[in-house]
Amino acid sequence: MTASPRRWMLALGLVPVAICLALPKAAAAGDIMAGSGDIEAPVGFSVPVAPVGSCAADSWSFTNGTSQAAVVRDLGGSNFVGGLTLGASGAATPSVCANAGLEVGTINSISANGTSSLTNTTMGCSAGLASGNYFRVGPAVLVIASANCTVSGLSSVVTFIALGDLTPTQSNPLGNNNGITGPVTAAEFVGDFEIAS
Repeated sequence: MTASPRRWMLALGLVPVAICLALPKAAAAGDIMAGSGDIEAPVGFSVPVAPVGSCAADSWSFTNGTSQAAVVRDLGGSNFVGGLTLGASGAATPSVCANAGLEVGTINSISANGTSSLTNTTMGCSAGLASGNYFRVGPAVLVIASANCTVSGLSSVVTFIALGDLTPTQSNPLGNNNGITGPVTAAEFVGDFEIAS
C-alpha cells in the first residue's frame, strides 16, 4: 500500500465509473443539503488485506474517526460548523481478487454525528437504504454512498463521497506486514469528504 505518484491518477480515473455505479437512482424528498470536511480514521480489518499476488475478501470497520472542521449547509435554514465523530464498515466483493494493490467492495454502514457550539446545531447521518461502494487502487480510496442526514431537525438523503489515502499502521508496516510481502491488519485513512442532496 505504499503511495506512488500515479495513485491519484489511477483512483481519479475510476471516478466516472464509480459514480455511475454507486449514485442513487433517484433522490428522496427532503431539504437541500451540501457540505464538506476532513476525515482521519484508524481502520481495523477483521479479515486482513492480502498482499499483492494473493486474494482475500477482506472486511474492515472504524468507529472513532474524526472530522475536525466539517461545514454543512441546509437550505432550510440550519447550518453546521464543527467537529464530527465518524464511523463506517465495508467488505470486499468476493468475486473480485482483493489485495493491497486493488479492491472493490460494499459499504455496509456509515455514520457521522456532532454538536456545534459555534452554530448551536446538531448533525447526524446514517447509511441510506442503498448504502454504497468503495474503490481502492494501492493506497488511494474512493467511497461513494447514500446517507440519511439531519441538521437540527431538517433531514435529507445525501450522496456521501470521500477520497483519501490508506496507510498501514500495524507493527512493522515497512517489514513483513506492508501489503507486499505480508497482509495489512491495521491502517489509517486520511482524506476529505463531500455531501450533497
